[in-house]
Amino acid sequence: MDLKSGRSLSAAMIAGSSSVGADTQLVSEALYGMFLLSRRSGLEIGKDAAALRSDDSLSTSAGSEGSEIDRYERQESADFKPPPGLEAKGLLPPPGFEDIEPLSLLSMETPMATDGCSYSLMPWTASLALSRHLLGLLSSRRGKQRLRSVEQQSGAQLMLDEQWQMLHLAGACPSIYKAQELLEIMEGFTVDISSAMWTELMRCRREDEDSGSPLTLSKVQEIVGYRVHVERDSRALRIFGPKNMESSAAILLKRLEELCVKEVLKLPEDCDWNEIKILQKSGNLTLRVEGEFVELEGIQSAVLEMKQELCKRLKVMEPQDLRQCWKPRPW
Repeated sequence: MDLKSGRSLSAAMIAGSSSVGADTQLVSEALYGMFLLSRRSGLEIGKDAAALRSDDSLSTSAGSEGSEIDRYERQESADFKPPPGLEAKGLLPPPGFEDIEPLSLLSMETPMATDGCSYSLMPWTASLALSRHLLGLLSSRRGKQRLRSVEQQSGAQLMLDEQWQMLHLAGACPSIYKAQELLEIMEGFTVDISSAMWTELMRCRREDEDSGSPLTLSKVQEIVGYRVHVERDSRALRIFGPKNMESSAAILLKRLEELCVKEVLKLPEDCDWNEIKILQKSGNLTLRVEGEFVELEGIQSAVLEMKQELCKRLKVMEPQDLRQCWKPRPW
């Protein structure tokens, strides 16, 4: 039954009734029915409610019922704001949702009726496209455990579609936002670093904070504020945090790069390789021999000390003399 037929039926029933109490009850039911229809179809009931309330046969209680509905509409339109990045679709969120970052979802909708349900508890469905890295994490041996952990922390229901590389989410809107944040932290993001810093972190990644090294993986995690992993196939760090922290983390790592340097020295033809092996084990840096050159990578103070020791024992060429004979690698 549409809105026009419902209004005609309620008007006919009111005209045929002789009791004022019965008229009041029927009009109240008609107003409530139109209110529910307007919620589902997105129609405005202000004019229809005003037309019914203008009837002289209505009692004072029916007029008060209509005024409460109008007051509810005005309060709803004044307090609520549409969610960011999503179409309102006739549903208005509570205050505070404008501060939430929009989801990068392919679709997000609430297909079922939500009469009498607050916005924070409305059932939503969403589909999220997964990257290869995140798909590998969720489809691995511990993938089900990770999905259950996200479900328990967010309150949303998750279903993985490996064929289409999609993750389907269902639940309240705050739960879906929470699940999106947890998935971003699980995947993390990568930040490129210098070769000297990457080599130093790979060397001391298993050392404790009390090892004496000024740059360890645990200290980097303390500075950044999130768990950090050193990538082995690229000169980068993976930081397990939200994507909106990528720029600030890159600035912090750029400052830490200033602690690490790289020096290249030329070895003499009659150098003692036993001395190089002894220095390689004793120094707090990475010493690597490439042909007739030796590369020193690590903290600036340790590299400077090792360079002086090499010049003293093996009589290697100073950096200013090396510029004339050293050529960079073709790759």
